[in-house]
Amino acid sequence: MTEEECLLNPKAIKVIGLGNVLCQDDGLGVYAVERLEEALQDNEELVQDFTLVKAETDAWYGLQECLTSWQVIIIDALLGPGEPGTVYIVPLQEIVDTEWSYSMHGLTLLQLIARYQKEGKAIKGWLIGMEPERIDLGFGLSPVVEDNMEILLEEVKIMVERMQGQGLYS
Repeated sequence: MTEEECLLNPKAIKVIGLGNVLCQDDGLGVYAVERLEEALQDNEELVQDFTLVKAETDAWYGLQECLTSWQVIIIDALLGPGEPGTVYIVPLQEIVDTEWSYSMHGLTLLQLIARYQKEGKAIKGWLIGMEPERIDLGFGLSPVVEDNMEILLEEVKIMVERMQGQGLYS
């Protein structure tokens, strides 16, 4: 979607999943987008205003997706003050020079957003993440993260509804 198309469609929202599925809980953003894809497969009306993107660890691809969106929701594993399984919701405006902009992926999408916003260019949206339990080589999510995935997905759905101004399943 081009910037012009975003302006013509002010409800264009992208949900961007970040992470590495080869490192257990680090892949939770990608796993979350895959589950949303499955849940929304039959809702064609919603697809035109709601795009799911698996950016994985490709920060530049993720930034391009952000720049061609009206608003974004970024899903990622986040190291914060909570216990494993804790869900965090952070406005992207707070990403500038905070602990949320650091990651194990080298130069990250969150760091690019922070730098972009320092130049006075806003990317609107939210970071929704979860405290990981296990970041190690391996597939799948830890039991704690798996048990809390529905809470995270529900927060994403609520945020999309707010952004769209309509019910997600209507």
